[in-house]
Amino acid sequence: MATHAPARRLAALALASCALGCATSGGAGRGASAGGRQQVVTLPSGLRLAIIERPGALRFLVATSTGCGAAADPPGRAGLAHLVEHLTFRARGPGGVARAEALAASSAAFTARTTPDATATWTTGLPDGLDAALAVEAARLADPLAGVDPADLDRERAVVLRELARREAFLGGAAGLEALAAHAFPGHPYGRPPGGDAAGLAAATLDEARALAASCWRPEASLLLVVGPWPHEALLPRVLAALGPLADGLAAAAPRPSPPVPPPPAPAAALEVLRAPVRHPALLLGWTVPVGGLDLERAQ
Repeated sequence: MATHAPARRLAALALASCALGCATSGGAGRGASAGGRQQVVTLPSGLRLAIIERPGALRFLVATSTGCGAAADPPGRAGLAHLVEHLTFRARGPGGVARAEALAASSAAFTARTTPDATATWTTGLPDGLDAALAVEAARLADPLAGVDPADLDRERAVVLRELARREAFLGGAAGLEALAAHAFPGHPYGRPPGGDAAGLAAATLDEARALAASCWRPEASLLLVVGPWPHEALLPRVLAALGPLADGLAAAAPRPSPPVPPPPAPAAALEVLRAPVRHPALLLGWTVPVGGLDLERAQ
């Protein structure tokens, strides 16, 4: 779970968008049709569920994307959403077992990413580990930081700070994009590195992490993607059973809106040069796009 390049949506959501674009959308709730190889339903809680059938696949994928990321970091707490991403794996389930340990026990591989407007997790594994992965994602959405204590916060804060130190020592592609974003959005949440900064992470408290997690990891702002070799008739009931109350319905709040995009910055008087260890020189260019003038449906 490294520091991550800015993007409005994530790779998990990009994969899911294929399903959203091609799927046969059923009605909300348990009565949705399971026809076809792909299905998208919106549950009463507001959670969007995308299921993709891949006959013959040797592994499953369970991914969650929630529409809240580093742009939601409070002032002076840059990196809090990234820290929360880490802490959701430290949260504990039945018997006090951390979610990361539960996934590892099922031989699953997992990772996560924080971008300005979203946070995503991916879990892949052998078919017999599916139920463990679904249980972790359901618990993460229901109570993101269950059982997390100050020692967990300090441990993951140290991990994130080490990630930042590694990135600052090498100006690679992701770090270069972050530098470009800082110039494109000066003083704006989109201009901050999604991984945060040392000062913001050092000042973060457990109460602040809990508050951000509660406001971000909400079903009505989230998408759960499940891909595997099972037919929909077998897979959908397993997913709904794992989700529990998230499938039956909850009082839904309004999703967190993205921050308004600021006007373009003034043109730079001169080309800015960043110096750091690199494999080869790079020239980064950016330009503004008049989003209000685009016909997004036609563009798709």
